[in-house]
Amino acid sequence: MTSPNLTMTFSLIVAIASTLDLILSFSEKARNHSDLARQFITLEKIIIQIPEEQITEEHIRKYTTNRLDIELNEPPKISTLDVICHYELAKAMGYENAEYELVFFQRLLANFVDIRTDFKLKTVKA
Repeated sequence: MTSPNLTMTFSLIVAIASTLDLILSFSEKARNHSDLARQFITLEKIIIQIPEEQITEEHIRKYTTNRLDIELNEPPKISTLDVICHYELAKAMGYENAEYELVFFQRLLANFVDIRTDFKLKTVKA
């Protein structure tokens, strides 16, 4: 026997998950990501088949154009997430003074929405 509260709780969880999937289109985003990854890998396979000494300006132009064509299908970047990733990369490379001022909600929601402001470098007090 199941309790009515347990049944209601699971029903609510399923309803919320289904609503989020409908609104946020998780499956469509996953398919788009898979398609883009496949296109980039295909381009990389073509490029690495050319011996390094035979690469010409023509090759570079052609494959840069192909890469840009693939990037046209990418979703727009999330600026807040881009700033956070830039800081992490700069920090890993030894640049300690590259952190931008972000409010709590920007960091919390960076993977989901772009809460833009004018990004300013944090000032370091000596």
